[in-house]
Amino acid sequence: MIGSIAALVVLGVGTWAMFWIAAKSPTLSLPGSFGVFTLQGLLLFAILLVLSTQAEGVVVRAAALSIVVVTIAWTTSFAFLVRRERIPLFDLPGADS
Repeated sequence: MIGSIAALVVLGVGTWAMFWIAAKSPTLSLPGSFGVFTLQGLLLFAILLVLSTQAEGVVVRAAALSIVVVTIAWTTSFAFLVRRERIPLFDLPGADS
């Protein structure tokens, strides 16, 4: 339960941060996403590190597994939803006419 909640909070805040960065400056979307992704990984690692010093092995393994499962489910569903929006990746020259 701890791992699932931690993953949901970290991924939710990261997604919100990316939408905020993209709204403020689209040119910072790529470096912002790299920074947010790196920070999310470090935060989840720190949570597991703290948990490993405070809990037993079974709890840590369960938390690590739930973090991995939630992250895979989040990423898959996010990719599916973004794919359905059909946002063009580039504009072709002369496409305006």
